[in-house]
Amino acid sequence: MRLLVLFKKVLPWEWTHIDARDGDYQAEFMTSNKQRVSVLVQGHTAPEGTVYEFSFDTDTSLTDPDKESITGKGEQYEIFSTVGEIYDSFREYEPSVTVSMSAAESNRASLYNRMLSKLVKQPPYKVERRGNDFRITYVGNN
Repeated sequence: MRLLVLFKKVLPWEWTHIDARDGDYQAEFMTSNKQRVSVLVQGHTAPEGTVYEFSFDTDTSLTDPDKESITGKGEQYEIFSTVGEIYDSFREYEPSVTVSMSAAESNRASLYNRMLSKLVKQPPYKVERRGNDFRITYVGNN
């Protein structure tokens, strides 16, 4: 149950860009260690309809904001909690679309899997995993 408690530490965040027509959304927040996190949600056309790619990047330092990587500072729970809240907010704009996300590294895929299993409401959504790639599909409340 400790994992659920850790996932509840949500940091202050804000939408910095919303363009529902073009399917582009961006949010930002700062971690407790002053790392800036950018969350991007970008829609693209796929055979099954519009799919939104959900991604987030963490700056390694404020002095070099173009350098992005895993922080390695034990912030993953507050980052995932806040990203989860941003995901829920995005779903208020686009409740029935498919969302995809990928773990950049295979060792992060299992952490993403745990995060999604705790944060994504099932139903009405179903999470599917293929390697490092995840797809969250609206299936309704059946």
